[in-house]
Amino acid sequence: MNDHSDQNQLRTTTRVAYGVGDLGPAMAGNFLLVFCFFFLTNVAGLPPDQAGVILMLSNLCCAVSTLVVGFLSDRTQTRWGRRRVWMLGTTPIFAIACCLHWWVPTSDDGVNFVYYLIVALLFQAASTGYLVPYGALLTDLSEDYHERTRLTSYRFIGALGGGAGILLLARFIADWVGSAQQQFLDLGLVCALSIVISIVWCCLVTYEPSTSSENSSADKESSNAFRDFWREMKPLLSNRPLLFLIGIYGLSWTAVELLPGILPYFVVNTMDLDFSAVALMVLILQASAMMGMFLWNPLTQQVGKKTVFGVGTLVWILAEVGLFRLHAGDLSFMYGLATIAGLGMATAYLVPTSMLPEVADWDELQTGKRREGLFYSLMLFGQKMGLALGLFLLGQFLSWSGFRETVPGDDLVTLQPDSALFAVRIAMLVLPILPLLASLVLTYFYPLNQQVHQDTVTQLQQRRKGANAEYEDADAQLQQQEAG
Repeated sequence: MNDHSDQNQLRTTTRVAYGVGDLGPAMAGNFLLVFCFFFLTNVAGLPPDQAGVILMLSNLCCAVSTLVVGFLSDRTQTRWGRRRVWMLGTTPIFAIACCLHWWVPTSDDGVNFVYYLIVALLFQAASTGYLVPYGALLTDLSEDYHERTRLTSYRFIGALGGGAGILLLARFIADWVGSAQQQFLDLGLVCALSIVISIVWCCLVTYEPSTSSENSSADKESSNAFRDFWREMKPLLSNRPLLFLIGIYGLSWTAVELLPGILPYFVVNTMDLDFSAVALMVLILQASAMMGMFLWNPLTQQVGKKTVFGVGTLVWILAEVGLFRLHAGDLSFMYGLATIAGLGMATAYLVPTSMLPEVADWDELQTGKRREGLFYSLMLFGQKMGLALGLFLLGQFLSWSGFRETVPGDDLVTLQPDSALFAVRIAMLVLPILPLLASLVLTYFYPLNQQVHQDTVTQLQQRRKGANAEYEDADAQLQQQEAG
């Protein structure tokens, strides 16, 4: 049965379970996001250009798989629903690949390159198989505009809490374990266990309605899933709200994910601090973003999502400029600017994702179809494409600047030339700011707002009531005929 406590409100247990669903994956994803590039060059001993290629190829693979998973999850038919079978089915591979990411098999660059590429591809494929259906589950839980925003808040509180938790643990484990290789491996095991627990919790508590008969009949008529995939993709080119949303989400999240990947180099190499300071820096950044959720969420209902996103993004950009101007020893300013940047970053967590149900509802009104899984996969596609390009450029830029990788097993920080230190500063400034500026332009022209969405939902409800009435009349006539 549906677990709505009234027409629009969900139970707190459902909101919490949905939020917990991103806790474990966020721990693994955040740890990977912050330290993977740094681990490959400073622990596993890969040159930065090879590390950039690995992360580029794995994210490109993830970008393509998001389209396939989104399409297939929309058409999955089981008695447990469309989404949760994907979420549970990918969990074992997700957890195992998370562990393997942090093991150094040999000291041979060629062998390690192939090993980390395979593991990265497995991790990205499994995480996509979970995150796309999980993100689309939002639209199955509620049709209410504000309830969906609250669910998004719970989700990213869980995500930010998981991300902050693994960084806090990383800061303390540095005092308990001497070897850098062992530190990373231990933290990878914690992430894997958290993945399993949080996904199972989410799937057991959340409610997923049965698939509509309309989608079921459409699936029965389909003889070739991939032919239907391309058939559905073509009309989306004329869906202006969706195209804007793909750009806004992809660009803003490219910045969200690039910044933590650059920070370890900035903190260790340019600010001359140790490994634990990296975890503290990112912890402050993301804890501030979590607090920012409570600031921005009520403001979206008063001034609108577009205004909140614009203000938050500008705050973030100003903080980035301040970080670029820092020098070794400016610790208080560094942590203060991280706090300000996190407050601005919170709007990238909150606003673009909460726009997905608006676009899905608008599209259903125009086409009569529910395709939120495909839409979310397209958003992730844009995000992963941007991240793949950014990580590749980071690796090539560091390699070009003369950055020196560490020999595996050597825990000493490798001294870097001035050209590499300056390259880190430039990357810290330019790589996040450029996509943020582009996302601001797209947000300004985004065609949907709260009033348009409310009108859309009203029309959809009227259409569904009419369709249900017609179905009941036809069923009554059929029963009369059978009785006669």
